[in-house]
Amino acid sequence: MSDLPLVARDPLAQALLPRLLTPERELACDGGTTRKTLWRTFDGALVESVLMRYPEPGHDVRVVAGGAAAWPAHSARPGKPG
Repeated sequence: MSDLPLVARDPLAQALLPRLLTPERELACDGGTTRKTLWRTFDGALVESVLMRYPEPGHDVRVVAGGAAAWPAHSARPGKPG
């Protein structure tokens, strides 16, 4: 986009590259190793993502459609809060 005039870049980027996901709510637990984000898509749907970063094997990322059903949720790992 460096070939475009500076004043034209932002309006053009907004028109051609719409924001597809907007974070609505974020939660963290386990000292920040587990992070949940509730996203709203460009068409209003809710999606939840869960990032679990633990030192042992079995790192896990989950994406759940209709994410509002999972707030708040407990960890899928036995004995781990969050």
